[in-house]
Amino acid sequence: MLKSVEKWLFIVFLCALIFATFNRELSPAGYDIRLVPVALGAMAIVWSFIRCIGERRLPAVHLAGANVFLLWYLIFALVCNVAWRTSALPMVSDQFQVVFVANGLNLYFFAVIIFFREHLTWHATTWSIHLAGFFLFLSMFAVYRGFDLRNYFSEYAGGFSDGISSTPLGLVRYAGYAQDPNFASLFMVVWATVAIFDAWRARNIGYLLVVPLTGFGFVMSLSKSILVMLVLTVFLVAVNRFFIGAIAKELALLGLIGGTLLAAFEKIQLPTETLHTRVLLWRSPVQWFSQSPIIGNGLTAARSANIDQDWYVQIHSTVVQTFVELGIIGLFLYYLAVRRTLMSGSNAVVFITGAYLGTMLTYETMSHAFSVLILGIIPLAIKQAPKKKATSASIYVINGIAHGGAERVVQNMANNARDEEKVIIYLLAEKPSDAYALGPNVELRGIGKRGSKLLLPFYLWQLNRRLENDWARYRITLATAHLPFAQLVVRLSRFNADFIYVNHGMVHVSNTGLSGLMCKFLYNRRCNIAVSKQMLEEEVRQNFGIRSRHDDYIYNPIDMKAIAEHAGPEVGREKLVVSVGRYSPEKNLSVGIAAFDASGLAQEGYVYKLLGEGDLQEELQRDIDARGLTESVELVGFVDNPFAYMRKAAALLHPADYESFGMVIAEAHVCGCPVVAFDVPFASREVMPGRLREYLVEFNDVPALAAKLRDAVLGEYPSAETAQILDQLEPAAVMDKYYDTYAQWADREVATR
Repeated sequence: MLKSVEKWLFIVFLCALIFATFNRELSPAGYDIRLVPVALGAMAIVWSFIRCIGERRLPAVHLAGANVFLLWYLIFALVCNVAWRTSALPMVSDQFQVVFVANGLNLYFFAVIIFFREHLTWHATTWSIHLAGFFLFLSMFAVYRGFDLRNYFSEYAGGFSDGISSTPLGLVRYAGYAQDPNFASLFMVVWATVAIFDAWRARNIGYLLVVPLTGFGFVMSLSKSILVMLVLTVFLVAVNRFFIGAIAKELALLGLIGGTLLAAFEKIQLPTETLHTRVLLWRSPVQWFSQSPIIGNGLTAARSANIDQDWYVQIHSTVVQTFVELGIIGLFLYYLAVRRTLMSGSNAVVFITGAYLGTMLTYETMSHAFSVLILGIIPLAIKQAPKKKATSASIYVINGIAHGGAERVVQNMANNARDEEKVIIYLLAEKPSDAYALGPNVELRGIGKRGSKLLLPFYLWQLNRRLENDWARYRITLATAHLPFAQLVVRLSRFNADFIYVNHGMVHVSNTGLSGLMCKFLYNRRCNIAVSKQMLEEEVRQNFGIRSRHDDYIYNPIDMKAIAEHAGPEVGREKLVVSVGRYSPEKNLSVGIAAFDASGLAQEGYVYKLLGEGDLQEELQRDIDARGLTESVELVGFVDNPFAYMRKAAALLHPADYESFGMVIAEAHVCGCPVVAFDVPFASREVMPGRLREYLVEFNDVPALAAKLRDAVLGEYPSAETAQILDQLEPAAVMDKYYDTYAQWADREVATR
């Protein structure tokens, strides 16, 4: 009951905020209508705290997915005013107070949105926009038909004429309760875009009835700057989902900001007389930039610097205003805030932001609530909107999928995704091995060639823009990141909280110093999956002290059908012992060679083949030669199909000093190959249940390993015991657990906000 009241308080607040944003000059009984959302937001916050006290918990705030750059910009807009203490500029206090309060209210409004984001729905947002837009249109049409709004809850007539600007309807530009025709044009674009998006999303053309009204409303107000920007915006939307689209949007924003500053410093000439007039307003303020270049000169400093123009008004440029008043820090935060929405994969968000850029160039926009609506509310509402009719998709990010256990896990997961689901694998390096064919619904997307850490900024930029498109286009049912470098790229991305970080092991990674700090950065406060229970409890939680937002363990899926196909039909066991793994220190293959030597199997005609590749190849070959095993032990190198070897081998010798899961052991079980291994952390015991644990020996005990190898080859191996673990590794069961866990954690996030 308490939460239901809280929800409706927020929805009414949202509706009042959007209504007041569109109809900013509406003042019933002489009071500013923006006081209504102020009061409703306060009521919702108080009610929420009462509910939290009753539930004996602290309120939680989740910033993931929100435009945090906008939040920091609004905070910095208030902080930067410390510069007034040393400024030589005269402050006009009444103007400063108005602008300061306006920025403070924007911060307050956006904070309320973030605080109650679990209640922010696209349905509530869109109907609030429809209501506000229709009321604004009626006020504009009423003024067009001769009404004076000063007689109807306003101090503004509702129309504007400077004797220069015009519309197809005459010299008067109609704004209604929007106060400024530029704002009215922007609101008509927002309303139309929302209606078109609703028509597409709901498959209901009835929403398109709004479009003629918005078109006429735009004609009545006719902002030429927005009209020009819409031409560019149509292009940006057309290429939004392509690589060129990301470049075009980046260049458009940087060009508009950089071009404005160059014009202000008279380094370039703007093409029209109207824009040249704007430059006259910018020349004086930009000269004050050097007085306080880092944090700026404080709110309204750009106006104060323009007093000599005998026209104490806004200076008609958000870029110049921010540059002078908030300095380099403020301008950079502003760029990031606008970029956050412009780089969206949602065409609706890109189109609305493009129209906003026209207002940005010719007006001081950031002190107005529509900046919060366009840069904060609409993108977040669309992101949180359920995409019931969209194609479902699962996403995997990994360095490459050519070799290695984690790579095979991703391939197995992708090949066992739900029917008719789009599967996307982002690669930072190699292409896959031919031994692991990917299904027809799996799409590989390379965003790098060699996985070079020097290219981290490029990978991050590429992944961000592509994930924006994915989240806008599909209903994401699972998103996982694998291996540290790929996880670092994901962690730095805007979608870091939307991924499960699958931990395949921390072999030879220190839990102290820089490595320890990096691990905490990657996994703390994230959703983490370990590939074995022991690894989760002893390694992730205890050894590294990771404090996850959510964590669990899920065994790796084993594609038993594919392994059986590659292994071939059952055959008689040959006098063959195999090891499968990289020629690297953690695989401990020199001990495996020593154990094979000590077992005496070579004298009985057995051969030992090591399948893999790596830096220790020459060292291992010297060891083989020194033991006189050249005819019995062979470094085969990497093979695409190790399962054919396992099918006919008498045993798999696995001397590794670390196993996060034991993928090779499980695959050997599928091939019916007996396994002998060291009892090492973390999953050897979990993947060798029951009597199979008799074939795990103490680490680096070569005589014991040799003895167990002989037992496995020559004795009765309890192969039936493998069913206990293989039943848990069925791909369908494992994938169901991944999907269910992802959905539950997402729901739990909403429930705890």
